[in-house]
Amino acid sequence: MKIKYKYRLVSCFFLLFVAFGAVVIIAQRREDQKERITSLESKLDGYAYILNNIIVSNHFQLNDMADLNRFGQIFPDSIRITIIDNDGVVRYDNIVDDVKTLSNHIDRPEVRSAIYKDTGFDIRKSSSIHVPYLYFVRHFKNYYIRVALPFNVQTKNILSTDNSFVILVIILMLAMLIVLYLISTRLSQSIRKLKYLADDIRHDRQIKKDIKFPNDELGDIAADLLSILDEKQQNNQKLMSEREKLITHFKHSNNGLAIFDEDRNLVYANAHFYQLVNFITNDISFDLTDLLKEDSMKEISAFLDKKEEGMCETHLDINGKFLEVKVNLFADNNFEIVIHDETEPEKNHILKQEITSNIAHELKTPVTSIRGYLEILNDNGDKLDPDRRHSFTEKAYLQSIRLSQLINDVSLLSKIDSGQEQFVFQDIDLMSMLDSCRIELTDRLEEKKIEVQLDFDKQYTLRGNYVLLHSVFFNLMENTIKYAGDDVLIHIEVSKQDDKNIYITYYDTGVGVDEKHLARLFERFYRVSEGRTREDGGSGLGLSIVMNAIKVHNGDIQVKNHAGGGLEYLMRFPK
Repeated sequence: MKIKYKYRLVSCFFLLFVAFGAVVIIAQRREDQKERITSLESKLDGYAYILNNIIVSNHFQLNDMADLNRFGQIFPDSIRITIIDNDGVVRYDNIVDDVKTLSNHIDRPEVRSAIYKDTGFDIRKSSSIHVPYLYFVRHFKNYYIRVALPFNVQTKNILSTDNSFVILVIILMLAMLIVLYLISTRLSQSIRKLKYLADDIRHDRQIKKDIKFPNDELGDIAADLLSILDEKQQNNQKLMSEREKLITHFKHSNNGLAIFDEDRNLVYANAHFYQLVNFITNDISFDLTDLLKEDSMKEISAFLDKKEEGMCETHLDINGKFLEVKVNLFADNNFEIVIHDETEPEKNHILKQEITSNIAHELKTPVTSIRGYLEILNDNGDKLDPDRRHSFTEKAYLQSIRLSQLINDVSLLSKIDSGQEQFVFQDIDLMSMLDSCRIELTDRLEEKKIEVQLDFDKQYTLRGNYVLLHSVFFNLMENTIKYAGDDVLIHIEVSKQDDKNIYITYYDTGVGVDEKHLARLFERFYRVSEGRTREDGGSGLGLSIVMNAIKVHNGDIQVKNHAGGGLEYLMRFPK
């Protein structure tokens, strides 16, 4: 038989109140008794001190305490007074005439307690006269003074607690139970109405408009149920709305997300997925189903072939990046692929320490060289032939240029780190800006026999800061000139665009670098080989400026070895 909610609620609270009341009553009675005992001990302690003052002021000796009897009228008639020396020998007792008949008291519980705490308390039957007493002992220098009260009805009444608090607690408990019963009755009625409403909603019955619920949580639940009923009639519209929200979430996700149907046809993919697939595959392709044909995706493809609902993941190490690929296969054999970039950047505080150390190291070389050349010219300038003086002067000048370039690059990076608000944004013609970079580097390009190929089918406009965007492509071209070798092709194209982003590919056909260096190419002062930057006169900050300048534009850049040799940079810029 099902017990009604009201009775279960009242029963639970009744047991709770009883348990709580019992704890409160027991605690109160113990505290009250403790206070009464403390008060009685304090009173008996006062008698002990009065007696001690009498002994001291009258110079009584332990072996002669008989004269203490004449001070008996100071204390109540029922008080028993015993004086015990430090060895436990009873020297005086106002009840026992011959104290020599009394045994040694050193083992009495109250005396033993006084040995350690100066005071002792106990309730027991006297071993000497076989009468129950409440004993209190105070230890003085040479003796113990024990004051005792007969533990009779009067003393018990002094120690007994008042029952008025117990009665008050019981009355309050009963009052609370009555109030609880009334509240639970009202609550039960509301729950019953709520149950009928839920049943009507489940069976699509006509809902009465005049149902009244209390203005409380149950009323809110009833309103929610009515709201749910209304939402059932608008499911199709809400499903479409939720779909749009999900797509918006996919677009702004930092992971590459794509959904395929059971035939492995693409249903939806966000921009990050396109970018990461382009990074994984060896050719520029946006046919996302090709991803499943990659050798590194065999495990994922085999899992999908089983058509068993669940999840599978694999980890890829490609071009210096560590990618986690997860596939979730749903019950209808549709599936979702998530690509997560697991490559972690250097910690900020470690990076700052390395930057400080590297700047000091990079400044040391040109400053030392300039100082050395100037010292030679200063000490031996008159003895050097004009050609050697000119050589030293020219070398000092070149080192000063390098020093100036390093300072300018550090200053630009510092400004970039300060945030986007430091720069003015405008609409920039991409083709015109790239052509400007090419013209500025014409002599150096021709010297290395490097061709720049700008592959644009129409005019493209970027929203950004001209100085920063110019430095991006200028540094990329300059990096190719310094390290790619001779007879190299630089190719720049817009590989894709959508409503919000434009994707630019830059690659050269030079020597490239080992894949183990790719993940660190954008680090400040990072060198593929020791001395490479110094030999070519660079600051070691070019690619770091490229990456940070793109970040200021809320874009991103990735690098990999180009299939035809050299390096390939994949960039995304918001329009």
